[in-house]
Amino acid sequence: MLGLLNLPDVPHVVFKHPPLAMALCQIQFSNVLDIADSTYVAPFHRAIRKEYPITVPVEQVAVQFSVGPAAPDIRQEARTRQWRFADPMDTWSVVLAQDFVALETRAYEDFEDFLTRLRRILQALVEHIQPALTTRIGLRYINEIRVDGRAWSAALRPELLGPLAVDAFAETAYQAVQELRLVFPPSEGVTVRHGLFPGGTTVQPRPGIETPTVPFYLLDFDAYQEAQPFQSLGIDPDELCTHVARYNRVVRRLFRWSLTEEYTEALGVRPNDRRSPPDTIVEEANQQAPHVIALEWIERATRLPLERVARLLGITRPTLYSWQQGAQIRSSNQQRLLAVLDVLKRAAARHPTPELLVAWLDTPRGADGHTPAQLLESGDMDRARLLAVSTLLPELLRAPAWTHEPVAEAFQGVTEHFAEAQAPDNDAELAALWDDGDDEDEPAQEIVFGE
Repeated sequence: MLGLLNLPDVPHVVFKHPPLAMALCQIQFSNVLDIADSTYVAPFHRAIRKEYPITVPVEQVAVQFSVGPAAPDIRQEARTRQWRFADPMDTWSVVLAQDFVALETRAYEDFEDFLTRLRRILQALVEHIQPALTTRIGLRYINEIRVDGRAWSAALRPELLGPLAVDAFAETAYQAVQELRLVFPPSEGVTVRHGLFPGGTTVQPRPGIETPTVPFYLLDFDAYQEAQPFQSLGIDPDELCTHVARYNRVVRRLFRWSLTEEYTEALGVRPNDRRSPPDTIVEEANQQAPHVIALEWIERATRLPLERVARLLGITRPTLYSWQQGAQIRSSNQQRLLAVLDVLKRAAARHPTPELLVAWLDTPRGADGHTPAQLLESGDMDRARLLAVSTLLPELLRAPAWTHEPVAEAFQGVTEHFAEAQAPDNDAELAALWDDGDDEDEPAQEIVFGE
C-alpha cells in the first residue's frame, strides 16, 4: 500500500496552521463481553488515568428496521455499554467498547506524540483486557479546508476537485461529496471521502470553540487493514503501532498530493519544528533508503500480503515492518532483498501485471516441480533468475490465431482410410518383403526358413 499510485514519499513536517479537525485510530478485536462490567474495566482505566482521568459511560442502542407490506417494524435491540476516558480539556479521549478501542484527538500536533499515546493504551489493553484476536486496524485523519473567499483551485488539485475546478461550477456549487475506495488485496485499503460543504463542521468542536459557518472542503482519509476470516492481525502493541506508522505515511502522501504548492506554503512550518523546512522537502524525499524503495516496488508490483513478502525475503513480518519505516538493514539482508528485486523485475518484464507476476511465482517449473516463490524463499536466486528469463512470454503460450479458423471447404471432403496390416501367408511373401528391390544388379540371396 506504500506504493499507492506511485506517489512520492514526503518527510514528516509539522505545520503551523494545519487544517486537521480530528485524528483517530481504532483497533477492533474479538468480543470481550466483560467490558460492560465497571469492575473489569477499572484496572485498564487505572493504567491510563494519569492522562485520561475523566470517565463517562456511554450507552449504545442498536435499532433494527424491518420493511414489508405492512407498516415498518422498528425493533430496539439490546443496549451495549462503552466507556469514554478523556483529559480535563476534553481534547484527547479513549473509547473502550466490547469489540474495539479508539484514540481520538482534536488537538493533534505531532504523530510521534500520537503514536506514543496509542502504544501506552494498547499496552494497557493487552495487560488488563486481554482480547484474543485483532480484526481491524484503522487510522483516520479528517481535514476541513477553508480558503477565505479564494477559489478552491488555489488550495486543491484539479484532479481532486473535478467539476469544482471550473469557475462556473465552483461559483454556484452548494455541496458536492464523493467517496473513493482504494482496495489492496487481500486485506488493506484506503477510503477517501472528500467534497464541498456549505458550512459547519464534521466533528464536534473543542470546548469553547465556535462552530465555523463558512464553506469548507472535506479531506477525510481512512487507511486500514482487516483480518482474513479466522485470522488475527496480531495483538502485540509494537507490531500494531508499526502498522499505524505505515498508514500514517500513506495518508501523509495522499494529503500532500491533494494540496497545491501555494496552499502548502501558506500552512507554514512550526518555528520550533526540528524537521526540514519546505524548500528541502523534495530533496529529502529523493534521499529515501534503497531498501525502502525496493520494498515499495515489490509491494506495488506483486500486491502480495506482507506475510508472503517477508517469506520471500527470509525474514519475519515485524522485521519487514521496521524496514518499511527506514530501520537499518544488515548488508547480507540487503543483498538478498536486492537479489529478490532483480528476479522479480526480470520476471515482470515478461509478466507485466500483478496477476501475471503472482501466477508466475506460484506455478511449478522445472524437473523438480518447485515454484519460483519456493526458490526465492530457500535463497536459490540463480535458479529463480534463470526461470525469470527463460519462461515463455504469455503471448507465446497462446495457440496461434489460425488454429481457431474453420477448415477450408477443399479439405472438408477428404477422408483418410486406415486398413489393418495382415501377416504374410507363407515364407515367399515374407522373403519378398525382406527384399526391397533397390539393388537389381546384385544377385538374390537364398533365404532358408525352418532349418
